[in-house]
Amino acid sequence: MPQKHTKDTLLFLFFGIQLLVFLGLSLYLWGVSAGKIPVAFCPFLHLFHLYCPGCGGSRAALALLKGNIVGSFLANPTVLFIAGALVYYEIALLRFFLGKIPAKKISLLPLYLVLGVFVLHFLLRNFLFLAFDVDYLGNLRFLRG
Repeated sequence: MPQKHTKDTLLFLFFGIQLLVFLGLSLYLWGVSAGKIPVAFCPFLHLFHLYCPGCGGSRAALALLKGNIVGSFLANPTVLFIAGALVYYEIALLRFFLGKIPAKKISLLPLYLVLGVFVLHFLLRNFLFLAFDVDYLGNLRFLRG
């Protein structure tokens, strides 16, 4: 007969997996900043000569880990909103596992906010480049030749 997982076991697994993901991402970003790991190739950037919605995400995450919130926002503001949403969901899930709130009280608003910023930033950044030749990340000028 399969053993049922208790809330404590699920909570341990949930936070353990998140810790492993955070450590893996931190090691990757450290490797990129130290020049030991190359930055990933972006097919969208090279095919369409426009920024993809995730362009600047590694720079934004690195800046955020270094405490440079303005630099993170300028590279890709979605990263800050994702960090905020993660903090919200960490607290909400912890309160749920402790029995303080029911699952239906956990709002989806942070996810919608992240999605909205993701799309808006993608459109605004490419509009600025196409209409006014503003390339603040400096990735597109070399593609134009």
